Amino acid sequence: MSKSIIVVEDDQSKADELLGFFRNNYSHCEVVLVTSYSSAMRIFQNQSFDLMILDMTLPTFADEHFTVERSFEKFGGLMILRELKRKHKLLPTILFTMFDDFGNRNERISLDQISLDLGKRYKEYFLGAVFYESPPGRDWVISLQKILNDNNFNC
Repeated sequence: MSKSIIVVEDDQSKADELLGFFRNNYSHCEVVLVTSYSSAMRIFQNQSFDLMILDMTLPTFADEHFTVERSFEKFGGLMILRELKRKHKLLPTILFTMFDDFGNRNERISLDQISLDLGKRYKEYFLGAVFYESPPGRDWVISLQKILNDNNFNC
């Protein structure tokens, strides 16, 4: 039976890059894309996955046509992890983000600090973080592949 991956990412270019990466390197895996906190939580009601690629900053609700201004959660990814933990549905997760720090002027937290915190809070489920640079280079591919290899992920 093939493995399934959920990608929780609202940025179309990042999502396309990730989907291309998995299509080229893990073609036997089923990959599902969702673009918001609410769409992620909805799909977890009926489906389970073997791996989650998770953006940190996410819109609360999906608007595929970008016709409505969306509200964003700076820590939407954390909200998803908290909710999955509460429901006993945690799964191996890789944080995938283009920001190296989060928060507002008064409260900022670095990607390194978030990674350490997630590693402590979600021990065996948090596999690591990948920084996606814009414009996209290939460093993120190397980082993602290393995390997947280090955790023996294959389809």
